[in-house]
Amino acid sequence: MNKVNRESLLQVLELVRPGLSAKEIEEQSSCFVFKDGRVVTFNDEISCSHKSPMNFEGAVPAKCFLEYLQKSPDVDLDVEEDDDELILVGKKRRTGFTMEREIMLRVDLVEEPGEWKPLKPDFREAISIVEQCAGKDESKFKLTCVHITSKYIEAFDNYQMARYLIKVPVTDEFLVRRDAIKHIIALDMVELSETASWIHFRNSAGLIISCRRYDEKYPAIGKYLDVNGRPAVLPKGLTEVLERAGIFSEEKKDADVIRVEMQKGKVRIRGQGSIGWHSEVRKIKYEGPPLTFYIAPKLLADITTKYNQCEITSEYLKVSNGKFTYISTLSESEDNHAAE
Repeated sequence: MNKVNRESLLQVLELVRPGLSAKEIEEQSSCFVFKDGRVVTFNDEISCSHKSPMNFEGAVPAKCFLEYLQKSPDVDLDVEEDDDELILVGKKRRTGFTMEREIMLRVDLVEEPGEWKPLKPDFREAISIVEQCAGKDESKFKLTCVHITSKYIEAFDNYQMARYLIKVPVTDEFLVRRDAIKHIIALDMVELSETASWIHFRNSAGLIISCRRYDEKYPAIGKYLDVNGRPAVLPKGLTEVLERAGIFSEEKKDADVIRVEMQKGKVRIRGQGSIGWHSEVRKIKYEGPPLTFYIAPKLLADITTKYNQCEITSEYLKVSNGKFTYISTLSESEDNHAAE
């Protein structure tokens, strides 16, 4: 028997949660696997690993285990093992969870990290901005990825693109699925290790997240980033408007984007999904011709907060500060956008 602090265990399990799979795409991929003093999750695209607060080996179904710990009133829990059960003992309560002793999760597919190299302080910002420009259409695999090179990180989805100039300690360029790498943003990763099939990130607490890498050629988007147009100013103070519109746009699986219509003196922002829509008009200082573009609401909030100066051509809207460049295709109608 050993004792574990419930809150400490819960914090560790939340950290490795991104590696879980809702469906059993890999055997035990919907489980927390405790092995060699660590707790591991793996869903074929991403693996998470952290030092375990519990000293035992086995696989426990994640959903029920996590929900119980979230609702348990106990500060500390005694941990017992009984054949194929993991038992948590609290004050006047005992709870048993089915446990598989044999570790079937194919964590051996994930190569061990090699040399760890420090990441630039703004790496997290680079990923958080760029990943929002990756697509969600699974039929266009490359566009669902973030392209990482030693000099910049970029992504695009056929109607918007972003590139962030930053030195990354990698030897080759490669692709990482957006739905995998987005999990590192909130976890303050400080180091990177590169292996043949995986890219590994580690934070100061010892959490390791490994994302599968793809060595496929990414579409060349550099020529679009060089466009120049007439200066304009994007509206500030739109965070609350974008949050309201984003309630509806985020429900769309293929494209979490809102529609932005700018004309003299005002901007209209519209978010729409199958559950409904929200439209709101605000006054702005804009004297140019009418224009429409589509953008992720969180990305627009980031852009208008940090880089509200932009350039406009007959086809594109461009935002750039020298290190970061964002381009959006200007559209005439939502139907045109949907057809792209």
